[in-house]
Amino acid sequence: LCRGNGESLQKRGVFVAEGDVKDSRGRVKTGAITEIECLYGTDGPPRRCCLVRCRPKTGYYHQIRQHLGRENHPIVGENRHRKDIKENKYWRIELGLLPQSRICLHCHRVTLRRDDGDGQVDEFQYLPTDGLDIRCPLPEDMRRLLELTRFADEALDLMG
Repeated sequence: LCRGNGESLQKRGVFVAEGDVKDSRGRVKTGAITEIECLYGTDGPPRRCCLVRCRPKTGYYHQIRQHLGRENHPIVGENRHRKDIKENKYWRIELGLLPQSRICLHCHRVTLRRDDGDGQVDEFQYLPTDGLDIRCPLPEDMRRLLELTRFADEALDLMG
């Protein structure tokens, strides 16, 4: 769940965010790539927010957080890469649904394939032939936040 109504993201459809990211020690890592798609957006209630699907193509520290911040749609609760104390205070204190150190970032699904299509057995050779598809249910605190939005029914159906 991101801050901002998602309108500028929705106009772009599925797009790729590329750019350097900083690791936990502030070192620059090059070549970070995240596929982004805004699924739903609203001007409220409770606030301007949107549900975004991200598919990282590389795996750098805080990559998704940094890329969404650069798109001016930081994750609800984000304080490290895109601070907005007033806005986060609303989500945390006035709504009372988001613990102090929590951001609204959730890994809903991870899919690993054994074969990347080139006919070569790769480093995932230990996977079953048909790969792995792992799904994680939405945590209750995030579910309660999502239920406040105008797109709650559609979003919760999508996440099963």
